[in-house]
Amino acid sequence: DEIRARLNALNERVQQLMVRLDVAAAEIELANLERLAAEGDLWSDAEHARATTRRLTELRDEVSRWRTLEARIADACEL
Repeated sequence: DEIRARLNALNERVQQLMVRLDVAAAEIELANLERLAAEGDLWSDAEHARATTRRLTELRDEVSRWRTLEARIADACEL
């Protein structure tokens, strides 16, 4: 039960950090940039396209790290 309590506390802390770091806003920005990248005219401006793909990579990594951590904690709580 001590481990479960620690996992619950960790889960709560991660959720608080995700709110504070506004991971939901990062997910929205990611979706918007993915939509933009799918449009053919993005690639008419090479510098803008590079900046967009760089930001896409950053956001994908950031969101993925937090969502993976969240999932791992949830999985551990279910054991």
